[in-house]
Amino acid sequence: MRFRTKLAFVIMIIFLSSCKVYLNEGTRQRIQTNGTEKIEEVQFYNDREIKLVFKTVSTDEKISGGKVKLKDGYYYYYITIPKKTPAVAEHLNERQIKVFFEQGVDRFLVFECFDRSNMGAYYQLSGKNTNDGFYVTFEGKSMKVIEGASSLLLMKKNVNVKIERESR
Repeated sequence: MRFRTKLAFVIMIIFLSSCKVYLNEGTRQRIQTNGTEKIEEVQFYNDREIKLVFKTVSTDEKISGGKVKLKDGYYYYYITIPKKTPAVAEHLNERQIKVFFEQGVDRFLVFECFDRSNMGAYYQLSGKNTNDGFYVTFEGKSMKVIEGASSLLLMKKNVNVKIERESR
């Protein structure tokens, strides 16, 4: 009997430690209004790999990192942000935050609070849908997202958010 209890406890710990904590509208409001932490002090992660590509004829582009391939007279700059890459965020507006996966002034992606009806309002990669694909701005350039367009923002589990409640 004791063995089963211990086994159930270990399984429960493993299950709870693997739970993902997505940033949602309510959590962001609590972080920013209670004054215990600022959004800039919270550790974030992407829930899936994000791959970007920038196509140009110029060899003078200043894009740091990634890989460059020459194909059909165009230079293709590929940037990959692996799954669960640590990031920091900065307030942009009520519905959007800038998420920095790398150091640099313009090396961020915008995540926006979208209502996913059955799941609630979560922060997802924000960009523009065109006939040619989904585009985001990174390093000041419009880049096509070839993987991870529906990436959501995860946050570190041990964020201390104090909630004051009135008692009777």
